[in-house]
Amino acid sequence: FGEPSNHFVNTLQIMSWFSADNVKTFFIGVLNPEDTGWPREFNDDDEWLSEIQNQAFSQIQSALDKAKFVGTFEVKILIQKTSSKTATVETFANFIEENEVDLVIVHSHTKSILKSALGSFCSRLIHRSKIPIMVAPFDRVVSHHLRSILFPTDFSGLSKRVFHSIVAWSGKLNAAVILYHRVSRPIDEVLQVAFHPARSRAVLPSDIVVIAENGAKRKASHWLEANRENNSSLTFEINSDGATLTSAITNQSQKKKVDLIALPTHSSYVNVLSFGSTVSHVLRSSHIPVLIIPVTYIPPGEFAE
Repeated sequence: FGEPSNHFVNTLQIMSWFSADNVKTFFIGVLNPEDTGWPREFNDDDEWLSEIQNQAFSQIQSALDKAKFVGTFEVKILIQKTSSKTATVETFANFIEENEVDLVIVHSHTKSILKSALGSFCSRLIHRSKIPIMVAPFDRVVSHHLRSILFPTDFSGLSKRVFHSIVAWSGKLNAAVILYHRVSRPIDEVLQVAFHPARSRAVLPSDIVVIAENGAKRKASHWLEANRENNSSLTFEINSDGATLTSAITNQSQKKKVDLIALPTHSSYVNVLSFGSTVSHVLRSSHIPVLIIPVTYIPPGEFAE
């Protein structure tokens, strides 16, 4: 609370992407004794607690006015009596479920969004959340308008379902979507030469990459044609760039100058159960917001709502 920091303003800027008369925004703060130095024994109706809540509300209202935030909103200060990050996430997640929230927007407090350990609030929330989470970058300028989205995929069935939702949602916001797939390159030391019966000659690793790229392009074309009625601004990019999948995704986002990376939480692309996974590395290196979508998430009605 207090003066609006750069990353708080970034969060508000992202919220403006979704501004609409039928969208309600909750600003949620979870406070506990460890954060504030409160006595560990207190009642929810204590007068001093109400004063703190009122002060928090006025401070965040001032910040919203300075940031010129427009929209329907409500400030919620959730009181937690135990000093535990796990309990904090549970308190937060319970509020989300009880109020049928559709999207969570969080920002990092450090330059590495998932800096050092899985004990961080952000990573625990990603584990726990059943709905999409948007993570804003640290001290980076966020675009005023959502113009384009990069959607990395491994062409799995689950990823296909999430892509359909992203396309429907982006179409309502007039945002373009770039479907991206990085073809894995054979390890030369392991796969030096293969044999292609139809050509009756040796097949080099570079040939296998070309074959894989052509197959991926056919899949991408099919995905785009199946979804074009929801968004006409659909393109794809297939390549074998980057030393790692993470670098390929971040390089592609910078090359295409997109405003958002959307990652489904499954398979080799996103496995939040492993800190060394692609999602954590993309979150660390990305200079733009990252939308993390559980593949088990079923949007209530239209995704944009």
